[in-house]
Amino acid sequence: MITIRRVKLGEWNLYREVRLGSLKEAPCAFSTKFEVALERSDKSWKRQADDASEGDAQAIFIAFSDGKPSGIAAIYRDKEKMEDAEVFQVWVCSKQRGAGLGTKIMDTVFEWAEQVGCRRVFASIAETNKKALGFYSRYGFVKVSEVDGETKMEKRTRSNKKPATSTSDSRLS
Repeated sequence: MITIRRVKLGEWNLYREVRLGSLKEAPCAFSTKFEVALERSDKSWKRQADDASEGDAQAIFIAFSDGKPSGIAAIYRDKEKMEDAEVFQVWVCSKQRGAGLGTKIMDTVFEWAEQVGCRRVFASIAETNKKALGFYSRYGFVKVSEVDGETKMEKRTRSNKKPATSTSDSRLS
């Protein structure tokens, strides 16, 4: 059984475990390197997870397959333009790839984005990560630019809500 939920207050160890697992399993998929993330302090992991556990500035979602963590995605709203957000840290464990879990995680991310009034969600993908580029394209993202080896993509939400004006942001890699 697949479940996807937002990280809860105090679950920084779970977030750390899944994030480090993603970096270890798919090192070429992320700009952050496993060794760098491993050196982060517990305080840093706690702040990032706790800040993303509530409110409308950011969220981290973890997917579980039969109770075991199997995917992750984070979304952070742009502090200057609250109707915009960026999704990153998107990962699905190798055993679940091709089974639709990535789409389910992205559906959850977009549901949250629409609830808080985001109108556009951006993603930056390494041009060498063809599988991720294909996934984002199939999900409805369109390319808006290419800079320094990264493709920036955008997808509009269905939100008609006025964006809230949150101020919390602990964006860390």
